[in-house]
Amino acid sequence: MTKISVALLTYNHERFIGQALDSVLSQQLECSFEIVIGDDASTDRTREIISDYQRTRPQQIRTIFPDQNLGSHGNKLWRQLLETCRGDYIALLDGDDYWTSRQKLQIQVAFLDEHPECAACFHNVIAFNDADSSVCWVYGRSDQPPILELEDLLLENLVPTCSVMLRQKIMSKLPNWWESTWMADWALYVLNARHGKLGYIQDQLGAYRIHSGGMSTSKSYCEFLEERLKLYNYLKVELEETYSPVMVDLIRKTHGELSLHQRDRRPLFERIRIMARDVLPQTAKVIAVTNRDDELTRLNAQHWWHFPSAENFQCQVLFGNPAPKGVKAAPWIFAGQAYEFRLCSSADPKALLAMVRITGSAKGVLGVVPGNSEMDAFDGPVLTWRTCDDPAARVLVSQSGGPERLLAVGAEGRQPVDWIMPGETYDFVLTDAADIALARVRFMRGEKAFVAAEAPRFWNGMRLGTTTIVWDTGDGTDGKVYFFEVRSHCPADDRDAILQLESLRKRGGEFLLFPSTAFWCLQHYQDFRNYLERTYRCILRNSDCIIFQLQQPEEQRAA
Repeated sequence: MTKISVALLTYNHERFIGQALDSVLSQQLECSFEIVIGDDASTDRTREIISDYQRTRPQQIRTIFPDQNLGSHGNKLWRQLLETCRGDYIALLDGDDYWTSRQKLQIQVAFLDEHPECAACFHNVIAFNDADSSVCWVYGRSDQPPILELEDLLLENLVPTCSVMLRQKIMSKLPNWWESTWMADWALYVLNARHGKLGYIQDQLGAYRIHSGGMSTSKSYCEFLEERLKLYNYLKVELEETYSPVMVDLIRKTHGELSLHQRDRRPLFERIRIMARDVLPQTAKVIAVTNRDDELTRLNAQHWWHFPSAENFQCQVLFGNPAPKGVKAAPWIFAGQAYEFRLCSSADPKALLAMVRITGSAKGVLGVVPGNSEMDAFDGPVLTWRTCDDPAARVLVSQSGGPERLLAVGAEGRQPVDWIMPGETYDFVLTDAADIALARVRFMRGEKAFVAAEAPRFWNGMRLGTTTIVWDTGDGTDGKVYFFEVRSHCPADDRDAILQLESLRKRGGEFLLFPSTAFWCLQHYQDFRNYLERTYRCILRNSDCIIFQLQQPEEQRAA
């Protein structure tokens, strides 16, 4: 008798499926388990990789390979997977995620065996960015209750798919509408909760991967609200009459929020820019809660900072061996990631001679190169840029954190910037017609020394690209080039979040702004949120943003 079935759904996951399967096959269990894999007609090598694994374990791994993609967000195949599972318990996993503990299945089996009142259980999961492996957030909140009722699940989906284990015997037949919803995982947990509670295990036992091909990264907030509204209407019919008042209230609130967003079609950051202009002093120092997204830090004339800080560097790596000058390719540049190259004196590695930082995207790139075509002497710096044929693209420049000014307009071009002063830091940004940043360059030269970076080139259909770095100490002495990846990070816990904020406030931060894209932070860091509400005055709160005024703590002001 099979105790556990692992239902693994995949599509075009050739880069990830091996890690997912290895994390399953490494499970240490006191009972037998099977793996049922459904591939929705991948166009890459996903099926070939799965078949290689199946040949080594034909009795344990079963596959469902439809001849063509079944569509419906993968839900038709998901239904087949669930109906095919033979275990007492069913553990869910997507092909681009994986489990981080070999005891994950054993821990959940023990939990369900000991808690017959629970129809399912789930555990904590870490979410990470596939581009640079940086941690984005941890799903479990500090105040996460150990047991969830059906009503708790209706408010929001607190359950990562890769963390779920369900009881097979109480899996009721899924309604026909289930295949049509983008939020099928959420719907599945709610429908399952009609038969019992959901238990929460606080241990981090899995990893959720955020990447450009993931479904969760391809939807706008309006589309999210529209799908939520559809789901609520389905559930209003599906659930018992006792839940009708709750469903009516949730539908009304979702309608209201959707109407607000549909009424104003301007980009979110443009709406925030207008509100910040009207609410905040022109010279205010604003701390913006971002995830390495610089759009907010370019608004109006105010000084904008990141929270969490975007200035957390990876340890320095020697890029160019000691030499007076050099040229070297960097063929490992990822779109959206910032890379900083620093030219230092070989005699004193702490003596910074020059630096350049680049961030590019598939839609646009920026670079600073020497004025001559040979790239072997610094005949005046030249800024270069390319876009995907956007004639309204703009290049803006600011000096040492000052206001931005327009430098050039056009889909691509070269612009001499020989007016750059030695020792001064200049920020260049390439934006599209909607004023969305496509690429950035930060540049600082010395009296004679320089380090420059060619505009990156990204391979077709990939986020990986290359750039060329050229440097010269200018006086014939040896110099070393180091490179750093500029990464932001989420606070480790509520205390870390408070300490980071207070550090920025003591440096002069006057306001803290949460765009709607960062509201999750207030939900995740509950003690941090309580600290904000208790300590600082909220001067603006709507569906687009929340702004706190960072004055002295209440007890100090009262004194």
